[in-house]
Amino acid sequence: MATKSVPGHALGALFVCFFIGCGGGQQDTLRPYKPRVTVKTAYIIENRYSIVVGYDDDPLPESGLKIAGQKSKVAPIGDTSGHIQRALRNHGIESTIGEEQGVSQDVDMIVRYEDVWQWDVKKYLKELFIGFYDARTGEKLVETTHHPKKIVLQTFPTPQKEVPGLISAMLKKM
Repeated sequence: MATKSVPGHALGALFVCFFIGCGGGQQDTLRPYKPRVTVKTAYIIENRYSIVVGYDDDPLPESGLKIAGQKSKVAPIGDTSGHIQRALRNHGIESTIGEEQGVSQDVDMIVRYEDVWQWDVKKYLKELFIGFYDARTGEKLVETTHHPKKIVLQTFPTPQKEVPGLISAMLKKM
């Protein structure tokens, strides 16, 4: 029985994928909609679910996904709302987290988000949408869709790593 050897360039590609990470680059879009506003309080609408995307033959185990690219809703992953709240607090904005029905007219801004996760050795944040809206009028203040990049040694993106920089960039646009 003949054995096949693996060409050196194939081993090199595997090495790069494992240690640097397979996956796309970072693509952020910040879209300011209104001139500068002053925000001192916010209400973060808690998502009841996260979205997961099937990845090849190894989807997120709890999602039950079997097809690459298939999406499913699962229990929230990663405490995204808590990380948004801490990031806002670091900029002097006090916030409350709750359900959409609990929005108070006493806040300056409403925050909405959606997190999308995938599996590649472990769970990682594939995409994060965050939107800031005027609490009185509902007008968009600024929105961003963030596609984080997996980096060296498979350190995968999480809300804890990604949210502080996104919130800072969004607040600078307001």
